[in-house]
Amino acid sequence: RVGGGRRAEHGTSRAMFENKLASLLQKYLGDFVYGLEDKDALRVSVFRGQIELKNLKLRPEALKFLGIPGLTVRAGLLGCLTLRIPWNKLGSEPVIVEFDRIYALGSLDASGKGSLYDDAEQAEEASAAAKKRRIEAAVSQMIAAADKADATAKDAGKDEGSGGYFNRIIQTVLGNLQVIITNLHVRLEDPYWGFAIDFTIEELSGVTVNDKGEPDFVSSGLNEQLRKKFKLRKLQLYMDPNAEEMTSETPWEDLSVNKWDDLFMPHITGESEELQKTFFLKPVNADLLYNRKVGKAEVGDEGEIIQTISLNFEELGITALQSQYMTIQRMLQTFEVVSARAPYSHIRPHCSVKTSPRAWWHYAVNALFNSGLVRKRITLNNLVGWNSKREAYVKAYIARLRQENTEEPLSSGPTSDIMEEMEAELNEKTIVFFRCLAIGEHKRRKLERTKSSKGSGGGWLFGWGSSKKVTTEEEEEEEDNVNFDSEDWQKLQSIYMKDSEGDATEDSPKGMMDGDIFVEVNVVSTSLQLFQSPEKEILQGSINEMKVQANFIEGLLGITAYVGSYLLESKGFEIMKNGLVSSEAKAFTLTVEQKQVYDLHLTHIQANIAPCFVQVYRPSLEDILVYFSAHDKGATRLTTLGMQASAAAQEIGKNTAEQLQSAIASRPRLTFSLDLQAPKVAVVWGEAENAKSLVVNLGRIVLSSEDSKDETVWQRMRVKLSDTEVYLADGELQWKSVDINKFTDCMSIDLPKSALLPKFGMEILFQYGDLSAQESQLSLDLHVPDFSLHFSPMLVYDAMNLTHYYMTLSSILDSGENSFENAELADVVQIAISSEAAGTNEILSQKLGNKRPNSLTMNWIHSCKVYLKDDFLYADIPGNAVSKSIFLGRASQILAVPSKFVDDRENVIIVTESNDRLKQALNMDSSIVISFDDVERKGIWLQTLQSRNEHLRGYAQRTADFGDEFLRQGTEVEEPKSVSVHIHGKLDIFHLFVNGRAYSA
Repeated sequence: RVGGGRRAEHGTSRAMFENKLASLLQKYLGDFVYGLEDKDALRVSVFRGQIELKNLKLRPEALKFLGIPGLTVRAGLLGCLTLRIPWNKLGSEPVIVEFDRIYALGSLDASGKGSLYDDAEQAEEASAAAKKRRIEAAVSQMIAAADKADATAKDAGKDEGSGGYFNRIIQTVLGNLQVIITNLHVRLEDPYWGFAIDFTIEELSGVTVNDKGEPDFVSSGLNEQLRKKFKLRKLQLYMDPNAEEMTSETPWEDLSVNKWDDLFMPHITGESEELQKTFFLKPVNADLLYNRKVGKAEVGDEGEIIQTISLNFEELGITALQSQYMTIQRMLQTFEVVSARAPYSHIRPHCSVKTSPRAWWHYAVNALFNSGLVRKRITLNNLVGWNSKREAYVKAYIARLRQENTEEPLSSGPTSDIMEEMEAELNEKTIVFFRCLAIGEHKRRKLERTKSSKGSGGGWLFGWGSSKKVTTEEEEEEEDNVNFDSEDWQKLQSIYMKDSEGDATEDSPKGMMDGDIFVEVNVVSTSLQLFQSPEKEILQGSINEMKVQANFIEGLLGITAYVGSYLLESKGFEIMKNGLVSSEAKAFTLTVEQKQVYDLHLTHIQANIAPCFVQVYRPSLEDILVYFSAHDKGATRLTTLGMQASAAAQEIGKNTAEQLQSAIASRPRLTFSLDLQAPKVAVVWGEAENAKSLVVNLGRIVLSSEDSKDETVWQRMRVKLSDTEVYLADGELQWKSVDINKFTDCMSIDLPKSALLPKFGMEILFQYGDLSAQESQLSLDLHVPDFSLHFSPMLVYDAMNLTHYYMTLSSILDSGENSFENAELADVVQIAISSEAAGTNEILSQKLGNKRPNSLTMNWIHSCKVYLKDDFLYADIPGNAVSKSIFLGRASQILAVPSKFVDDRENVIIVTESNDRLKQALNMDSSIVISFDDVERKGIWLQTLQSRNEHLRGYAQRTADFGDEFLRQGTEVEEPKSVSVHIHGKLDIFHLFVNGRAYSA
């Protein structure tokens, strides 16, 4: 009987396992491929011990998980899915899941038009069908979330050791599960710009290993220790700026596997020389070893967790043609377009504006409501109407659910008519909410009919309706209201709000980020190559032996990192490289260590940098500037995307600054020891026979923190600069011709030379402390023992030539067209200038006498040119060699200024990066204050600048004018803690050497 009982338990567990696997296949793969709808067939295959599904077609939404708006799969194939289950050896052999030949051809609609119909009725039908699909998907997702939460709540009450054989076998199977993915190729095409990006992986696999890193099967102790090894082979990224659209003479659904291989396999193998020319990321191979220990036996205290992650890369290499760099700009422009319309894509009409202007007006209004810029006014009548619609819809949907159970046609009868009529009026969120109400009530009634009133309920959505009375179907038909009590409403709201707002409240799986974590990343070598054309390389860089180790022990951070060596070359010049004092030395090392002593967190930073040799060579700079200045007309520059990201970065920076101020107020203990061999820079100019070099040796910089005996001083730092010198050499200095490991100073250069600044050093002592609760003090003590300056007419002449030689580089970035004449928006205006340009103590000084106390005296310059180009606002002021400019993505305030603040002038606007109040912003030299001749021109400029600012920052932050509420005396901001700064300098000896004779050049 005992043996029979075990066989029965084994059979029951196997049936449970079969059902579970079949359900998991449908759940996790059903959203990606067609062909998994027959659950019974899957269960039979699982029973046989092997599932082999071939030539499964990918769904259009298979790449939705990438999070790229507008991306759909035009064609795709899963060549083979194999699942091997050794039923008779589950305790000794692993379950293996293999995916082979995953091909996906994706397309991104950058035009913003989508699939438009010429017929209004067809467009309306398409919109209704799309709305229906989104509603059903949302309801299914919420039901799955509720069922999962219900199952979790039930499992939480069970004993962890329960489950017997089934739980043990599941644990063993998952602990030894092997997943192998081979021949993956995802191709993204942009029909608008005509480029294609191909992402390929030859192999990605994960297996369980033993302590030697060898594949092994672990049948016990998986709770105490788990080791996994992941292997990545030939990850590649291609970028073809002028790609032809991938097509097939045979319809994609009828294409044979061999034809699929002919189209997709060459990119995976990467053997074609033509394809290699479009490499962006060269083949990457990597290995990751994950080790997790838990338990008192191996670690120490019970419950302690230690996780170790080791990631090793053989080589990381990027090659980028100038055309590929332009492709990146195009791709970012595409993402910008589709991202901008993504929040409103579900309400976008499926027809052109000409076909149905009414539909597009509805779209505009609904987009305003969805954006939050316009809110509907809620009245009592709205609430009463909404409640009556809820009751009617829930009742109709419950009736429909009963029809589904009786297999009656769903498209006929008054119930369907009522639902269709209400769904045409209601938005999608409301419909989803009503359906969840109906499904919950239907489940409750169904459960009450099958269980006695004494049962525990345990129904759907956390056991709703467990205390409700039992009803019959006849009673249900007479029942008009949903029998939800306050607890039911709270449960539904928690599920609904969590899903709709994306606020996942579920806890992370225990142990994933608990305990001590050790991470190590090793990269054997990295490389970067920039090509202006396939034949012309302009920059080549490499880094050898890079390693980063990080550990998180009891919440304290420790980091150790180093770089072995680096080299940057261009046109045969070594424009940057490191020098080493010994073969064991590293180009850069960094150590960060946190310790806790009582309630104090102590942080120590130590860094060492080997000598760095920099070559400044104009032909190389020209090529690099030309490379990065290239852009398409109509495609956004990287400044646009960069400042969209900068909008979020500014918020992060603001929060970081606040946290830093808070940290400073708490007096953290930060100690550091930095030993930096500062760069040695050679600036070359002139032709080869008359070339000259300016050599700047920044020497050595040592920074160290010190303890202070003064209790009011809580941060003390000493900076020592030594062996700094500047020389002028005749001839072209190239660092590759110098033995840099023996370089001591400029005197060792084998070229005729003269000193401009001979060797000197200085010492700076920084001290920061509190004078009182309201005032802090920063003191700076500077000491220069000996400083010498050599001066001659020849040095002045060479300095002027050097300046002129490199200042003309700006002409490379200029398109040759007049910026003002070819700007998006341009005007001739009056602009307020700074105090330095005006030659006064204040640019904006308060008026005296009986005039308004808030009014300011402005210093205006006439005939100034102001223009908008490439998202920059430029202001050309007569007499200034350089234009004032503000990137609109950084502008914090673009506002109309009340006349009482600016000499009673009308039509004045201010553009500033400052977040200060109006009076302070007007006094800032960085602000651009513009006075227009008429209100119409002011309005055009204000609207254009504000709209561009909102677009670049990624969110609406527009204020048309400074209202009185911003100017009231009652809105005073709390004064920050004042800081007094004291600077003391001392120069012991100063030498001035003047030599040479005047001559005419």
